[in-house]
Amino acid sequence: GIVASVLVLEITNNVWLASLIFILFTSRYPESQTGGQFWFTLLAWVQSAERIRFVSNAEEHRRSVTITKSHDRMTRLCSINHVLLTANKSPFEHCTDAIAKKYLEEQCQSTQYKDMSLSKLRQHTANSQKSQLTSLCFRTYCSLYQEQKDQIAYYHQQSVSHPGPNSAYYLRKEMGHRIGLVLVGIVTWFFGPLYLLSRIATLLFPVFIPIYLYANNVFVWSVFMPNNEDLVKIDWLQVVMITIYLALMLVLLLLYLLTGHQQFLSF
Repeated sequence: GIVASVLVLEITNNVWLASLIFILFTSRYPESQTGGQFWFTLLAWVQSAERIRFVSNAEEHRRSVTITKSHDRMTRLCSINHVLLTANKSPFEHCTDAIAKKYLEEQCQSTQYKDMSLSKLRQHTANSQKSQLTSLCFRTYCSLYQEQKDQIAYYHQQSVSHPGPNSAYYLRKEMGHRIGLVLVGIVTWFFGPLYLLSRIATLLFPVFIPIYLYANNVFVWSVFMPNNEDLVKIDWLQVVMITIYLALMLVLLLLYLLTGHQQFLSF
């Protein structure tokens, strides 16, 4: 029973993490197939950046200029955003971000995007919280708590604007949301972090096992080593199970990094 319970918890944790990666990875995809092809074509062009070296043929001022691969990638990315933000025709008329547009224009004229970085590109937007992965995750986590605060402010304003018999109704609604705010706050700021820490600990516990055994002179994968007669051996089934688990953890980590890089420009 204990083994089955631990196995169910581990599977649930992996499913939860995989579901989170799936939601983050697909939430920003275009709805239409044509739109997806358009954006993936641009993405492929950005990722095909390369190191470029220009050589001047003038005999009096012969010199060479080298553009690094990262600079070329940033130039392509900034150029795409600049063109889309300045295009006022269909289907890009909805691409309106005055802050990003002004910032890209200034960088284009002053340095040709030489000093640009992914962090600066994410920060100089009309809604920087939406463009940054950590802010987006935090805002999503606190959405229910923030909703209660907004409802309290709304009903408080309504009670002030409508004095008289109707004010009692708005005050009752405000009091109900205040109670809800306390309950949601306890879950959000106390039980929520405890739960997340416990899930992370449960998720990483199999990673701790090989480290602990190695510190006590027991190598998990000693069964694969030649001349291992003098080494402590672990049962094949346990070795295979923990190897598969660690491999799946590595796959999930790579998918998470890929999501952050492709969808949110995290690095």
